[in-house]
Amino acid sequence: MKIRRSVAVVLAVLVIVGIAIALQVSSAQEMTTTGLERSAPTAVAAVATESVTEYEPDPFEPQRLRSSTVRVRRVAVIYSDGTVEVKPTN
Repeated sequence: MKIRRSVAVVLAVLVIVGIAIALQVSSAQEMTTTGLERSAPTAVAAVATESVTEYEPDPFEPQRLRSSTVRVRRVAVIYSDGTVEVKPTN
């Protein structure tokens, strides 16, 4: 009799835990889908589309470069929904 009672208690606890987990997962899914529908798509990548490279020669050896600087003027932003937007940099 004691074994059946302990099995019943364990089974009841497992059922309650399963129901609690199922409710939490379903409420979390509702929050993520409604949050995604309301918010703008997130940016997943950015690529330089227009840039200018400035070279500074070495004053002691003119055939060598001392440094180079790349300045980005426009960037293509790729969003999670597949859209692409070109934006100027400031």
